[in-house]
Amino acid sequence: MTRVVVASVVMAVLVAQSALAQGVQIVNGSFTDGGDKADGWSGKRRHYRDTKTYRSPPASLCVDSDDPKDGSSITQQLVDAGGKTFEIAGFAKSTGKESGLEQYQVAVMSWDQNNKSTWQTAFIQNFYVHKHTGDWIEFKKRVTVPPDVRRAMILLYVKGTGKVWYDDLHVVGAGQALAANPAEGGGASASASEPATKPRGEGTYWLRPGDRVLALGDGVMAEGGVLRLALEDDLDDKYEGLAKKIRLVNAGVVGDSAARAAARVDALIAQKRPTAAVVCFGLNDSYRDPHGYRSAVRAIITKLQDANVGVTVLTPPYIDASRAGELGERSRALDEMVGQLKRVAAEKGVTYADCYTPMKRAAQGGAALDWGDGIHPAKRGKRMMADALQEAWGFGGPLQE
Repeated sequence: MTRVVVASVVMAVLVAQSALAQGVQIVNGSFTDGGDKADGWSGKRRHYRDTKTYRSPPASLCVDSDDPKDGSSITQQLVDAGGKTFEIAGFAKSTGKESGLEQYQVAVMSWDQNNKSTWQTAFIQNFYVHKHTGDWIEFKKRVTVPPDVRRAMILLYVKGTGKVWYDDLHVVGAGQALAANPAEGGGASASASEPATKPRGEGTYWLRPGDRVLALGDGVMAEGGVLRLALEDDLDDKYEGLAKKIRLVNAGVVGDSAARAAARVDALIAQKRPTAAVVCFGLNDSYRDPHGYRSAVRAIITKLQDANVGVTVLTPPYIDASRAGELGERSRALDEMVGQLKRVAAEKGVTYADCYTPMKRAAQGGAALDWGDGIHPAKRGKRMMADALQEAWGFGGPLQE
């Protein structure tokens, strides 16, 4: 009897999810239909079907922005999106910062019954961080629309002056319900709802109200500027009241290395009882013990995971490779170490935030990112480190209470 009930419940869930999968779609995401304007899309910023520049024929959507100050969006309503998880995919290209663009992105915005909004970024190019190539960029990002929303829309957001083209926008895997309630019976129960405590970042913002965030790192972490941007300024801008519900434990130490931190992390876990951690080492390891870096970082992650602490590893900032002597050698060592860090993060299943790659591109393009010593990030460099964290954490996504 129990098996029959469970099978019936599972079948009901599958049928429900199959029906849900038909709900969310982007209409005319290939911009095939329309005249000068693309059918299904609207917005105040000038936009048109471009039949000369596209990724796939016959056209793309070009947003032609002439306002250097204010950002604006071209939008389309997403029907029946509430309580669903799906991926937004497509392609985009732009005229870049040379034309005056600051950023462009693809996002999903929703409003609940109290008109409280949630913004989830599916793709972003920020020209303070990203290098402009002029090529079509493919993107795919999972988003989750909260249940009981009044309205949901996809936004093609542009800030600055210049042109941005979008093409082949579509939804992948629509229909995963956030909550379904099949009937109970027969003394057995099953649920299609997600676990009460989902893995961090599974459709929600990585940080959670009530988190105690342990920061482990060298002088860059100890100084606190990156953490203030990420855990105070950014949160105040996007998540009202969240910054006050998160406690930061800054255990950064000037001159520290991954090997030294691995020796003291057990005591920190016992004393501070963190629920989340940001781990950022490499600047000092690059000249002390680059060969032991991988095993030391792995040891830190393992100890944190054993204590059920959510972990984000943040790459070290870029060291100016143009400097002669020791700094040039340390920069070359960091290149290899960052690759090792990415592999360890994948191996251990933790969140990986990469500030090194965009900082390297920016520095090679002539940007001044450090204090002049080639090592320690200045204001712009810290902003890029905080941006890397937020991108990895799904900034703008809904909170998991």
